[in-house]
Amino acid sequence: MILSRGATIFKCARNLNFNKPTIINIRQSSNGAKWCYRSIPPTDVPWLIITEICAGVMWWWVLWNFWHDSARVLGHFPYPRPVEWSDEELGIPPDD
Repeated sequence: MILSRGATIFKCARNLNFNKPTIINIRQSSNGAKWCYRSIPPTDVPWLIITEICAGVMWWWVLWNFWHDSARVLGHFPYPRPVEWSDEELGIPPDD
């Protein structure tokens, strides 16, 4: 059930992005440089591919290092075992 609803949500979210009209307002300044005001500049396909590859490599590096050296994020201490805690440490009053 979650998967079927998740697929529908992703389709709706994707359609919301593609249905927005994109107004590209490219102007040329006095020195000949192009700039866009309050709009996304048109992107060349090779640069789009390069940025996607760089983002993929960055996420691979982050997740690889987290998997193999997670102690940097989680700390170098041993995980506590709740079985070894006493009633006093847990705040449980004595039985008498």
